Amino acid sequence: MFCLPILFHTRRHNFGTHITLSLGVPIETVGKMMGHMRIETTQLYAKVTDRKVDEDMKRLKAAGMDRIPGLYEEDVIVRKRRRRFGYQLSDNKETTL
Repeated sequence: MFCLPILFHTRRHNFGTHITLSLGVPIETVGKMMGHMRIETTQLYAKVTDRKVDEDMKRLKAAGMDRIPGLYEEDVIVRKRRRRFGYQLSDNKETTL
């Protein structure tokens, strides 16, 4: 039987992604558990999976958050820029600043 050894970093990735983040542990807590001083280091090991995003979106919809307009990141960024620069942008999503 042929088995590849599980590498140290693979174990850390599995812990950060599949064992903690996928079960809802905040990334800041994961970082502390892994002994990281910077969140950027934790982000190298802990990746948000598509399954986790789907589960979180379902939870938000169940809580009625899908009915609140303007929760999209792009909309928030555009609004901030409008206030900052004092002008209106067209509603065209492809408008760049």
